[in-house]
This record gives sequence, structure tokens and C-alpha cells, in this order.
Amino acid sequence: MTEPEVQAGSPRRRGAVSICLAAACLWGCAPALTTGAPDSPATFNPPTGLIDIGGGRHLEIACEGGRGPVVVLEAGLGNTLDVWSSVMARVSTFATVCAYNRAGLGRSDARPEPHGAQSAVDDLHALLAAARLPSPYVLVGASFGGLDAQLFASRYPSETQGVVLVDSLAPDWDHELEGLLTPS
Repeated sequence: MTEPEVQAGSPRRRGAVSICLAAACLWGCAPALTTGAPDSPATFNPPTGLIDIGGGRHLEIACEGGRGPVVVLEAGLGNTLDVWSSVMARVSTFATVCAYNRAGLGRSDARPEPHGAQSAVDDLHALLAAARLPSPYVLVGASFGGLDAQLFASRYPSETQGVVLVDSLAPDWDHELEGLLTPS
């Protein structure tokens, strides 16, 4: 996504918010929205900041909410977690919502070469475990983040409750994308 496409109030952002709301409701939030009660009995303080994922590496995560299903937001290639701020504000009213910076973005540590969708999914899995966020997750992937969300779901089906794709890349495009990107 380019910067104009992710501005608060843009048609694409409103669509993403609608998709997130619909997806979370499909997976158990409807009682919480109609009664005002959280859909899980316990609430918690979700993590925010740098999380040690092992191997001396840290990834940056920002979570809001603290009840209901955990909705994980995957940004597009080169975008930081900040692109999800308006979505997070709305989804956090009924669910735990987390956005994070993949390796090398924001305050997240870089990842050793080579890296791609597979290593991004490994990092995300390590991050969610280290942050002690309960599964199953609702994964929301935009653009390149959609590729990561699909790969995570296929590798960890028991930890995935649902996947929402927003203008996502197709799984078979990974090899084509990597062929277009130079190591630099």
C-alpha cells in the first residue's frame, strides 16, 4: 500500500475496518457487541513495545483491547504498524488487536539474510508466543501481509481461527515477488 491509500478515512481504510469488524464478529464477538459483555471471561493487559523473540532479536508490537479474540494485523510490504492505527482503535472496543513491525521495520531488529514470507511467519509465531497472546488468532493481512497471513494459517491451522485478506497477494506470487526483489 502507498501512503495515500492508508490515510484515516480513506475508502480502503474504511473497507479494512469493516472487514476486521465483520471477521471478528463471525468468530465469536456478536454476543459482546449486543450485550456489552466481553466474549471471554478474562481480560488482560496486552503487550506493547519490544518483545524478545529469542536469538537476541526483538520485534515491536502494539496491542489494544485485552478481551475477546486476538486479531493480528499484518501490514503491506514496507509499511509499519502505524498504518493500522484507525483500525486498532475500532477493533479494540470488542477484541484484542495487535499490529507489529516485521524484522527491519520500525523499532524491530533486522533479520539475517535471506528473509521472506517464511521467515516473517517464523518471526510472527515466535512473537505471539513470547508475547503470551492466546490463540486461536484472527489474522488480517493487507497486500504482502496477506501472503504472510495465509502462510501462517497453513503452517499453524490449530492456532488460526480465521483469515481476512485486504487487497492481498496470492500464495503463488511469492516466487515471482522474490524474483523481482534484489538482495539490497
